[in-house]
Amino acid sequence: MADNKNIRGLEVLIYIGGTAVGGQRGASLSMSADELDITDKNTIGYKKFLVGLKEWSISCDGLVVAGEQGYDALFNAFIEGTIVEVQFKLEDGSFGYQGDMVVSSMDFDAQYDDALTYSCELKGAGDLEQVGA
Repeated sequence: MADNKNIRGLEVLIYIGGTAVGGQRGASLSMSADELDITDKNTIGYKKFLVGLKEWSISCDGLVVAGEQGYDALFNAFIEGTIVEVQFKLEDGSFGYQGDMVVSSMDFDAQYDDALTYSCELKGAGDLEQVGA
């Protein structure tokens, strides 16, 4: 029987091309699927659906760390419009998800009484795979 382990959000990092994004504070993985309505008169008053196309995305935020390799890879992927391999996983690789993504948005917040922060949205450019489980 496998050992069950609760995972703290603090332990999950975003990796771009195998390099952890430094300065990271938060990250969310979202998955969704289209619903194809196949209701007809024979479903006797109940709607009926099939699963259509699926999509997934990652939102993350953190501190801007100038010259940090992972942050630079994230920023450059946005500027260059390249598809990058992204991992949402534990450092040891024992649990997580991965796939090719595009960086669809980056926002920066420079408050006078706080550190420079960023937030970004990445969108899946293909399959999402589970790793380590």
